[in-house]
Amino acid sequence: MTTGNDGVASGSYPNLYDFCTKIRAYAESHHSEDPLGLSSGGELLSKSEFDKKYGATDSWSGWALAKVKTVTDTQGLTFNQYQENLVSCINNYATATQLNERGISAATVSDFSGSGLRPLACNFEDSARKPFLPNVRPYTQNRSDNNAISYLPDIREGDYKNLMVFLEKKMSGEFAGDFSDDHSRRALFQELCSISSARVKELAIRKSGSYRDDQTESALLNQLTSELRAKRKRALATPLTAQDSALPDSENLFKPANSNGKAFTTCKEQLNFTGSMRSLGVTPEDLRDMDYEVTVDKDALNAELAENREKAAAQDKDKETTGHYEKFQQLLEGKLEFRTPAYGYEIQYIPQDMSSTGIAGAGGDISHDMEDLATAFVRHGTIAGQWVPVKMTAVLDGHSSKNDNSAARKTAQYLPSAAINRLESHNIDQLTKVGLVSAFQAMATDLDRKEDYKSGGTTLNLATGVGQYLCIVNVGDSRAIYVNPQKAPSETGGFIQLSEDAEITGNSNARYDKQALERGGEVTELQKKPGEFRIKTRHPTHDGDKGIGCASSIGDHIYDGAVCPRAVVTLFDQSELSPEGYIIQMSDGMTKVATTEQMARLVHKLVNENNAIAPNKIAASLRDHAALCRPGDDLMVVVTPVKALLQGD
Repeated sequence: MTTGNDGVASGSYPNLYDFCTKIRAYAESHHSEDPLGLSSGGELLSKSEFDKKYGATDSWSGWALAKVKTVTDTQGLTFNQYQENLVSCINNYATATQLNERGISAATVSDFSGSGLRPLACNFEDSARKPFLPNVRPYTQNRSDNNAISYLPDIREGDYKNLMVFLEKKMSGEFAGDFSDDHSRRALFQELCSISSARVKELAIRKSGSYRDDQTESALLNQLTSELRAKRKRALATPLTAQDSALPDSENLFKPANSNGKAFTTCKEQLNFTGSMRSLGVTPEDLRDMDYEVTVDKDALNAELAENREKAAAQDKDKETTGHYEKFQQLLEGKLEFRTPAYGYEIQYIPQDMSSTGIAGAGGDISHDMEDLATAFVRHGTIAGQWVPVKMTAVLDGHSSKNDNSAARKTAQYLPSAAINRLESHNIDQLTKVGLVSAFQAMATDLDRKEDYKSGGTTLNLATGVGQYLCIVNVGDSRAIYVNPQKAPSETGGFIQLSEDAEITGNSNARYDKQALERGGEVTELQKKPGEFRIKTRHPTHDGDKGIGCASSIGDHIYDGAVCPRAVVTLFDQSELSPEGYIIQMSDGMTKVATTEQMARLVHKLVNENNAIAPNKIAASLRDHAALCRPGDDLMVVVTPVKALLQGD
C-alpha cells in the first residue's frame, strides 16, 4: 500500500503481523516510552534510532550537530514526517481490519511509543480471530440449501469470498476443477468444512482482515489440502475393520512394568502430571505406569472385554424400584401426572457436527452452578493408512468443592485431538482390537494429565464407532445404554447397559474398591448415609475431605492418585445392534432416579407413540421425567441413533 501523506514519499506499509510484533517488542524493551515513526519504505524506527542512524557522524562535532540541526533521512524526511506516516498507516490498518464490524472497540492511542501503541496492536491481532458480527454481511447465497449441512461454520459472505480468492490462488494448480464455477467453489468449501470446520472458519476470518500471520495461515492451508488429498485418494478404500490379532508394532508402543509385585504392560509414551503429586503407597513413576496400563495379549484382552460387558449388564439388573425409582415408575405407568418441570437453567440443542444427535440437560442442585456437559463432533484421522471420519458423543459430569467445572470444560476441549492422536499412533499400519482399546485407555490418562486438576474432576462417557465396533469408553459413574424400540424391553436385545458405573460399594473385593485400595486410598462409609461409601485420601485435605463416590475420574488430583483416570472400554459389533436403535448417555443425576430398564421403557414408549420423534425430544423427555423425581443433582442426556455412530451409515 502507498502512503503519500503530507510530504512523505510514496512507499509501502509493513506487513501487519510484523508491525504488531515489532510494536510488542518496543513495548517490552527499554525503549518502551521512546516515540515511534514509520519510514516511506515501511521501516519502524524510534526517535533515538532515527537520530543515531541519520545524525552527523564526527565524534564531537557530530554530536553537537545532531543536537542543533534538524535531522533528516536520505530522502530529506524528518522524524515528524515519519510520525505522520505512522498515523496514516494506523488509520489504514483500522479500516482494513474492520474492527467495528467485528465488535472490537479500538483502543485509544495515548502516545506513539511502543507501550502507547500496544493496546491498538492487540486489537489488530484480535481481528484475526473474531468473525464479523451476526448482522454484518451474512452468508446468504444458497444458505437455504445448506441448512441441513450441520458442519458449515457460522461465517459471513465476505469471509467466504475472501477465503475462496485465497484458496484459488494457492490450490488451483492441483485442484483446478474445484474453481471452475461458483457451484464447484461452494462444493469445495463444504468438503473442506466436512474435514475441519474449525480450521476453515479460522482461515476465513484471517483472510478477511489485513492481519497476516503467514506461518499460521500456511499451516492451516497445508493441513486442509493434505487431508483433502488423502480423503479423495482413499474415498474408495475398503471399509475399516478391526482385526482380532496382535499389534504389529507393539514393542514401539508398550513396555513391561511392575508395581506392588504386579507385572503388567504400560505405554511408552506417557504424560507427566502438570502439577506436583503426592504418592500414597506407590512411587510417582509406578503411578504413571499404572495409569497407562494396557492389555496387549489378544486372548487376555478378549477375556477382559467380556468381563466388562458382563459387569455392565449385571450392575443395574433386578434393582429395587423404591424411593426415587418408584416415582419414576409411577410416571412411566401414568399413575402420577406428568408435567413439564420449571427449570432455573436448562439446555436442549442439536450439535453442529452431529445433527442426528439430541442433547438435553438441566441444573438440578441449587447449591452450585450447572456442572454437567455434553459434546458431539466428527474428526478425521489416518487410521491404518486410511483417512476416516470418527464420530463421537460424550457426557462429562464435572464436580468440585469450589463450584468449578473446569475439568469437564477443558476435557471436552482436549477430547477430539487426544482421541485422534492415540487412535492414529496405536493403529498405524493395521487396526486391531488391541490398538483400538489401548488407544482409548491411554487417551483418558492423557486427558487427566492436561491440567493440574486439584479443585475437582470430571467423568467421561464416550461413544464412538471405529471399524465394525461401537466403542464405549467410560471413566467414572456416567452411563451409556442401548435401546432398540423395535423390540419390547422384556425381549433379549430390547436394551443393554453398555457401561458400568465406577461405584465404590464397601466390598474390598469388588473391582473399584480393590482398585482404590491398591492405589493407596481409603474407603469409608458415610455416617449420615449408611450404605454409601467414599474414597478418601490419607493426607489432610480441605473441609475434612468429604470424599468421592466413584473410583475413576479425570482430574481429582487432590486424592493423590487414589482415584484412577484409566478408562474401562466395552466393544459391541455392529451386528449386535439394530441401526434403528439408540445410544443414550447420561450423567449420574439420571441414574439416581431411574434404572436402565425404566429408561429403556420410556424410550420404547416415546418411539412407539411417534416413530418420527427426534433424538433431542427423546433426550428432553428423559430429562424431564428424571427432574420430576428430584434427583438433587444436575441432569445431562445425549441420544444418538446407532446408525449415526457406526462407520458407513
